[in-house]
Amino acid sequence: MATTALRSLGSALPESAMDASRFRPNLVLDVPGDHASGYPEHRWIGRRMVIGTLRLRFTEACDRCVMITRETPTVPHDRAVLRWVARELGNALGVYAAGENPGHVRIGDKARWLD
Repeated sequence: MATTALRSLGSALPESAMDASRFRPNLVLDVPGDHASGYPEHRWIGRRMVIGTLRLRFTEACDRCVMITRETPTVPHDRAVLRWVARELGNALGVYAAGENPGHVRIGDKARWLD
């Protein structure tokens, strides 16, 4: 998931608490060159990236379910989030990725596109 998407979702739903924990991503990326707003992950499908020593291939959009409405330690229960994602984004937010090789990622590692 991109920080751009989190910011855009927060702007679209100002009454909702927005935090990455709501979406339970494995990685939250602040990718250089992505626009200040929008959902850039939708353009990543089919592309490859290196982060730290890990190489990823983005495979498909992440369809969302009721889990994004559930309370976490940092966000309250909120049904509006899923309703908006379903209506405005075709129920897809974020992307799945497949590891092309084993590797390590640490907070602050730079992401670099391979293609």
